[in-house]
Amino acid sequence: MKLRALCIAGLLATGLSLAHGQVLGGSAWTSLSAQQRQVLAPVQAQWSQLDGDTRDRLALLAARYPGWAPEEQQRLRERLAEWTQLSAAERQRIHLGFQAAQRVNPSDREQKWQRYQALSPEQRQALQERGARRLKEPAVAASAPAERRPALAGVAAVQANTLLPLRGPRKP
Repeated sequence: MKLRALCIAGLLATGLSLAHGQVLGGSAWTSLSAQQRQVLAPVQAQWSQLDGDTRDRLALLAARYPGWAPEEQQRLRERLAEWTQLSAAERQRIHLGFQAAQRVNPSDREQKWQRYQALSPEQRQALQERGARRLKEPAVAASAPAERRPALAGVAAVQANTLLPLRGPRKP
């Protein structure tokens, strides 16, 4: 499940960046084409809660959808359906995990993938179960005092309401 969730985050974050800040989806569901709305139907209920960048990435994804092979289209439909079943805390953890994975040197990432591929099916299952348990752990309360929050590796400061890294210097 964690690997699938990481793939979902990857779909939403990689290869979908907009060229030169082009805005595709706008802020309203009704601004999407009929084809885009059909592809993105699984996320319609959450559409208004998504930030503009995510909406634009999803709109671009839906625009590219018709040119994909049928198995790629099926995979996207499955991933979107899974993504809608995740809680906001699970999505946040997946997003942070994806960001951490992107910071790993590509050659190191390839070595880690090869080590994973070399594991026995039982070892892979145990690793997946451990990851699933970590996904279900309660989120750290953003309102907890800073000294009681666990440190996030590689993140100096985070936004209190989202636990996303702050851009630029932290304001007192």
